[in-house]
Amino acid sequence: MSFKRLTDANINMPSFGMLILVLSILAVASALACNSGDDPTPLATATSVPQPTSTPLSEASSVTPTGEKIKIGTLMDQTGDLGIFGPPMIKAVDLVGEIVNESGGLNGSQVEFIHRDSRSSEQLGVDAASALVNIDGVKAIIGSLGSGITLAIAESVAIPSGVLLISPSSSSPAISVLDDDDLVFRTVTSDAFQGVVLAELALELGYSSAVTVFINNAYGEGLSRSFSTRFEELGGTIHDQVGFESGQVSYISELKRAADSGGQLLLTIAYPDSEAILLRESAEADFFDDYLFVDVAASDGLFDDVDASEFEGSYGTIPNTPDNPLRRAFTDLYATRTDGNPEDLFISEAFDAAAIVALAIEKADSDDPNSVKMAMREVANPPGEIVGPGDLPKALELIRSGQDINYSGAAGEQDFDENGDVVTPIDIWRISNGEIVDTGIYITPGETVDLSQIQDQDTSDELSGASDRAMLFNISSGSQGLFKVDETLRGLDIVVSLETNALTGSIDLDSGTADIEIDLQTLTSDQSRRDRYVRERMFPSQPVATVRFDSLGDVPDSFFSSGDELTTNLTATVNVNGVDADLDFDITARLDNGESLWILGTAQFVWADFGMTAPASGFYTVEDEVTVEILLQAQLAN
Repeated sequence: MSFKRLTDANINMPSFGMLILVLSILAVASALACNSGDDPTPLATATSVPQPTSTPLSEASSVTPTGEKIKIGTLMDQTGDLGIFGPPMIKAVDLVGEIVNESGGLNGSQVEFIHRDSRSSEQLGVDAASALVNIDGVKAIIGSLGSGITLAIAESVAIPSGVLLISPSSSSPAISVLDDDDLVFRTVTSDAFQGVVLAELALELGYSSAVTVFINNAYGEGLSRSFSTRFEELGGTIHDQVGFESGQVSYISELKRAADSGGQLLLTIAYPDSEAILLRESAEADFFDDYLFVDVAASDGLFDDVDASEFEGSYGTIPNTPDNPLRRAFTDLYATRTDGNPEDLFISEAFDAAAIVALAIEKADSDDPNSVKMAMREVANPPGEIVGPGDLPKALELIRSGQDINYSGAAGEQDFDENGDVVTPIDIWRISNGEIVDTGIYITPGETVDLSQIQDQDTSDELSGASDRAMLFNISSGSQGLFKVDETLRGLDIVVSLETNALTGSIDLDSGTADIEIDLQTLTSDQSRRDRYVRERMFPSQPVATVRFDSLGDVPDSFFSSGDELTTNLTATVNVNGVDADLDFDITARLDNGESLWILGTAQFVWADFGMTAPASGFYTVEDEVTVEILLQAQLAN
């Protein structure tokens, strides 16, 4: 459970999550230290980005757009088996275009995104790509969605024509080994990694044998092979891998073959339309009791079309990144400036792809593909000032002033390797009460799948009825961390304060733990020079600090029903720049209406706690002790 109640202190403040408290502290401490289907229908009509009608995001740009427009093509599936994904992704791309044009365009020219429909078909995708290159005159293409389509476009159009191609969702390992003259990139992690996580997840769930049913294309075949190889390496048995063709009205024969093979677990790898048929037929025929799912199955509405109770408790994976300030900046932008749902699949990756191409064109001072491809890593990889989805106007200004940038995306870090690949976390989800639920477990390379926390929670819920009272709270807006230190500047005693609102994480009052992250790059004071020093010198290798509460003490039942305030002292492990320190926090907390958790906390530390010395020079000195004051707010998780 959570913190002990010591007194009924009256604090007229909203209190949020003690765990977060610690996180904030950590970040501040460091900051202060540095104080000083193949339907023959015609191709979709090309469209361009609408011109901005709202107030510009930034007043910083002094560039006046002139000359011809810079044209960038997109190939998003608007129809066919993948048609549900394309339209929201187009909105994300167009949002980049609007922001860029509001900020002066690219190299003095407005940008125009021209959209064509690859229609979930390799041949029609190639035709659409040819039209973009030969009719519309684009030199860069964002797309396509399906790996088989992207491979076909790359080999038939992009590479022979010398056109840059970046996919926001094609995850086949085959893309990594293309002989592409460094023209092909993607903003989604390869299924070579997702397959490994799926295999480890299956073993962690207790399965020793499995069978896969997969769409017979580069995506399905690649992911099935990746999963099967790793599963067998770990001691499991693959009874069969059954491919099928998209667009069939029934998959009974494929499902019967899979069931007859004797595998305990069925892994389905299919696009939404085919997946719905597969699951419905499998459930009706009672072919399998246990299922494992991949990213596409996490799409809205799939389990509305089938009886979700048949798949209760099943798990799946999807490339995703934990909540953080950069991701939140994108979702806020998308929700505010479009009529779309910021939770739609692959829109973050689409935004990142469009943003990186635009920034690379600005960096290269040209839309020539050979120049742009050289600039892709220059704007997306370290070193450079970190910029995110909400910083595109700033990023353009930095490039124009000759400074290096490091774009960190809405979908995670976009650091391209030699193959044009990125590595982002794999998120584990499951079906609970008929809904797709995020477990909060994100796997990165080198980590292993551990479901013990979830399984222990399930057992606890069954035994104690704890599920009747939700106790997981997510850190929300309204939280603030303030860090203060005494400084003597040219004989004058002053108090220096650094603060930030960029706090993320969660507090679990049931398990009695909390984990927080704080974006150290967002700490600000009353002097921009000090802020720049904090960003560039204090956190060169770890821009995010972490705070971990292993125990939140005991929380009386009255805390959840009476609104009483609690005071306690808690210890958290804070990590800044790779150094751990245990800090003690005085905390006051209150729960309003069972939904809003508020916390006010204070702590002190000295520079040596994090292996640092107090900053000093010939004209200023900084005291050794730093005070942290944190006001935090967390909301009950849905």
